[in-house]
Amino acid sequence: MKAFISYSHVDEYYVERLQKHLSMLKREGLIQSFYDRDIYVGDPLDEEIERNLAESQIFIAVVSPDFIASDYCFERELATALKMHTENKIRVVSVLVQPCEWERSPLGNFLIAPKDAKCIAEWDNENAAFLNVVSEIRRIAEAFSSEQHSLQSIHPRPSASSETLLPAKNYIAKRSFDQVDKYKFRDDGFRDVREYFERSVEEINRTQGLSARFRGIDAYSFTCTVLNEAFGRGVSHITVRVGSEGSHSVGDISWAHSENAEPGTANGWATIKSDDYTQYFEANLMSHFGLRDDEEKLSAEELASALWDDLIERAGISYA
Repeated sequence: MKAFISYSHVDEYYVERLQKHLSMLKREGLIQSFYDRDIYVGDPLDEEIERNLAESQIFIAVVSPDFIASDYCFERELATALKMHTENKIRVVSVLVQPCEWERSPLGNFLIAPKDAKCIAEWDNENAAFLNVVSEIRRIAEAFSSEQHSLQSIHPRPSASSETLLPAKNYIAKRSFDQVDKYKFRDDGFRDVREYFERSVEEINRTQGLSARFRGIDAYSFTCTVLNEAFGRGVSHITVRVGSEGSHSVGDISWAHSENAEPGTANGWATIKSDDYTQYFEANLMSHFGLRDDEEKLSAEELASALWDDLIERAGISYA
């Protein structure tokens, strides 16, 4: 994964520290970074920046008052990255290093690090702040690496000789899934749903008039509340749980429309199924959900998206 680092030269110190903290990701082959100090004397500056940005999969904005004041950073590099984002070509991540009005900028719509948007300059331990930032970047890089590996497994790149002889074919092998596979798929799926809700809560809390609260109950359940101050004080809740082998369990992942719902109560649930090639979730949705057909094969991300969309709709919230 190639990272394009955009920054004001006033903040060069923070970029150098960020580069050091990215060292393990680079050694593991998960990421390579580019910033304008990588351009050699004599190279055409604008062309090199445009080329490297076009080749990148993640845009890291080192955000400060100087970054926002920089016409080059803000109106050229960021503007290009935002266009690429709308085309699903790049991820935008903001690294907040100094206090500024980043919420009022287009960056307010994207992931901000460190945690809780506390700028690096205000952390007692600067290295702890950078570790928090790099943990987020690692999560993105590992997901990208896994996705690329899966694509290469399913869509192997043909050699030059085979490309000229035969059209490329896609292959996938049949396999069987046992109880161990099911447990792993369930736990990984719940983790993905939980992380989806955590990210969505961060996003909605950046919108004026809306707020959300996320709280982990234990390792196998969480609860989330969405508040809409403009819609008759609209409030909606959800509690999501991992299923178990017990008699009170409903499905492999279940949810209820209340805060801190008791185990065994549910408004809907998802069961893990498999075909000859893959595992998936099949959701048992109540009639008033209006989400998806019961027979549709859902990934964890799709299940999380459906649950989140229903949660905000019950609070009178939609997408622009």
